[in-house]
Amino acid sequence: MGISVFKDDVKLERGKHISTELLKAIEESRIAIIIFSEDYASSTWCLEELATIMECVDQKEQTAYPVFYNVEPSDLRMKGEKSSFAKALEKHVEDFKAYKPEADHMDYAMQRLGKRYLALREAKRNQTIRDNLEKVQRWKNALHRAAGIAGLDVRKTANGNEAKSIDKIINDNFRSMHHTVSATEKYLVGIDSRIGEVESLLRFHSGGVCFVGIWGIGGIGKTTVARKYFDKVSHQFQGSCFLANVREESKKYELMYLQKTLLSRLLNEKSMKIASFFEGADMIKRKLCRLKVLIVFDDVDDEDQLEYLVGNHDWFGDGSRIITTTRNRDLLRSHDQLYPVPELTKDQAVEVFSWHTFQKRTPDREFLKLSKSVVDYAKGLPLALKVLGSFLYKRGMTEWRSALDKLRDTGYEKIFKQLSLSLEGLNHEEKNIFLDIACFFRGRKRDDVITILNSFGFRSEIGTDVLVQKSLLHISEGMVEMHDLIEQMGQQVVRSVDQDRPWNHSRLWHEQDIKTVFSANQRTESIEGIMVPIGSDRHICKWSKVFENMPCLRLLIVKGEEARHHDPICDRIDYLPSNLKWLDWSYYSFATLPAEFEPGNLVGLNMTFSSLVEIFKEPKAFDKLTILNLSFSGSLLRTPNFCHSKPPKDYTEKLCKLGRNSSICWKSQKA
Repeated sequence: MGISVFKDDVKLERGKHISTELLKAIEESRIAIIIFSEDYASSTWCLEELATIMECVDQKEQTAYPVFYNVEPSDLRMKGEKSSFAKALEKHVEDFKAYKPEADHMDYAMQRLGKRYLALREAKRNQTIRDNLEKVQRWKNALHRAAGIAGLDVRKTANGNEAKSIDKIINDNFRSMHHTVSATEKYLVGIDSRIGEVESLLRFHSGGVCFVGIWGIGGIGKTTVARKYFDKVSHQFQGSCFLANVREESKKYELMYLQKTLLSRLLNEKSMKIASFFEGADMIKRKLCRLKVLIVFDDVDDEDQLEYLVGNHDWFGDGSRIITTTRNRDLLRSHDQLYPVPELTKDQAVEVFSWHTFQKRTPDREFLKLSKSVVDYAKGLPLALKVLGSFLYKRGMTEWRSALDKLRDTGYEKIFKQLSLSLEGLNHEEKNIFLDIACFFRGRKRDDVITILNSFGFRSEIGTDVLVQKSLLHISEGMVEMHDLIEQMGQQVVRSVDQDRPWNHSRLWHEQDIKTVFSANQRTESIEGIMVPIGSDRHICKWSKVFENMPCLRLLIVKGEEARHHDPICDRIDYLPSNLKWLDWSYYSFATLPAEFEPGNLVGLNMTFSSLVEIFKEPKAFDKLTILNLSFSGSLLRTPNFCHSKPPKDYTEKLCKLGRNSSICWKSQKA
C-alpha cells in the first residue's frame, strides 16, 4: 500500500494545465484525503483535482475523506458573505471574463482580413470564456459534494490538537484499510458470499502457491470480488499488489511498464530498470521466488500478459496467491481453481438498483413496478443496475417510462460500451458467428446452429467454443444461449453502423428496418442476412425485386403466419438472390419458388408448413444442397427433381403420412 502526497508546485506558472500524470495518479488511488484550508479555492489546480476525485468517487468507487482545516463544511457550500471559497470562485469568474487572447504571429498576418479577423478572434475568446465558466460550475458542484461527505474537522477533534487529528486520519483510513473497499460498501449486495467462495477455493490449496481465475461476462463484478478479497487479506502477505486494468494499461504502456509497476509495488523500490520484457520476467522470478505475495491481475485479455507477468508457480514463494480476472476462460487453463462469478439473484438485484436509485434498501412504493421492469431488463448484471440506477436517480415517472422504452429498443450506450470490450480479440469469422447468433439464432439447438453456420463456410464448432470461453454465449441443455444484454449489445453493434441507412447494415431483423430497406430499393452489398418477423413477410413479397440489389445475401429466414397459409399474400414473390446459402421460410404461400431463382449455392432449404406443390416447375441444379425439410407441406405433389444434379449418395429420405400432410426431410449424413 503506497501513500502519495500531491500539492501545487510553486515553480509552476499560474494557469498551467494540471499534468496528466497527476490526474492518472488520482484516478488509480483507492483513497483521496482532501485537506480543505482557507486558501484552498484560490488554486485552480486544487479545484480541478477535487473535481477529478469526485468523478472517481462516482465512477470508480474511490473513497474521499475530507479534512477541514480552519474551515467548516458550510464554507464549501459558500453560504454567507464571509466564505473564502465563495470569494475565490468569484475571483476566478472575474479573471475568466477578463480573458483576452494573446496575439501571435498568425494573428498579425490575419489582421489583413479586417472585420472578419476581429469576429473570429472574438468568437474564440467567447468560447474560451464559456468553457472556463462551465469549469467553475463543475468546481462548485464538486465542493458541494465534498461538503456532504463525512470527514474530520480539525478544530472539533481533540480540542484542535493537530497531532491527534493526524492519528485519527490514520486510524480512519489506513490501519483499517483491509476491512473496507469504499464508501459505497452498502452497494455491494451479495459480495460476502462471493468472497466466501473464493476463500474456499484457496483453502482447498492450503499449501504452496495457488493460482485462481475469476471469470465472467463484462460488468458481472469480477473486479469487485477480487478487490474486496485483496482488501481483506493483503495485510497477511509480505508483499501485495493489485494491478488494475491490465488490458488497457498494456495497450498504453506495454508489458515492461506493468513489470516495473509490479516489482516496485512489491519491493517498495521506486526506480526499476528493465531493458526488455524477457529481462523483466526473469527479474520477477528472481526477486519474488522467496516472498509470500498476493497479486491480483485485473482484466487480463492476452496470453502474453500472463506469460511475462505471472509465469509459473515457481516464480513465487510458498503461500503466495495469484488471482486473475478475465472475460476469457481460455486464458485460465494453467490456473488451479476457477470461480465463475454468478449473476445477482432477483432480490439482490432489486436491492442494488434501489441503493443507486433511491439511496435506500428498497424502492419507493410508487416506483416499485417500474423498478422491477428495469431489474428484469438488467438480468442480474451489477454494471447495468448501477448505471441505470444512477441515471434514473431523482427522475420523474414520465422520464422512467421513456427510459424503459428506449432500453427495450436500443439499450443504454454506457453499458454496451463495457460489454462490447469482449469483442476485442475476436477474428473476423468469430465476430460474424457472434453477430449471426445475436441477431438470428439465440435459443435454437446448438447442432442446428452449427449446421447453418457451417453452410456459410464458417468453422463454427471452434468459433462457438471461443465465444463460450470469452463469456459471450453459453450452451444450456443443448441450446445456444446468451445474456439478454449481450444479445442486445450484438444487435446494437449491427444497427449502429450508419444508423439512419439500414441498407448499410450487415443484418436485418427489425421490422421497421426491413420495411425501410425494401421500400427504398437501394443497391447494397452490406446485407448478409435477413430474418423477417411474423407479419412482415408482406413487405418482402410486395417488393421482392429488391433482392436483385442484394448480391451478398447468404441467409434468409421468413417467419410466416399460419393464417396466411390458407389466405395467400396477393403479391407473388418474383425474385430471390442466387447467392443464398440458407433459405428458411415457414408457411410459404406460393406453389413454387421463383422461376428465376438459381439454387446452385443453396446448402439448406427449410420450408415447413408451406403451400408448395413443387419446388420448381423446371429442373434446377442443387449442387451444394445438404439439408432439405418440407415437413407438413400438405399440397406437395412432387419432391425435388435432381435430374441435373444427383443427390449425394448418403442422402436418406423419410416419408410418413400424417393425415392430409406429408412430412418430408432430406438430409445429408455429412451435414
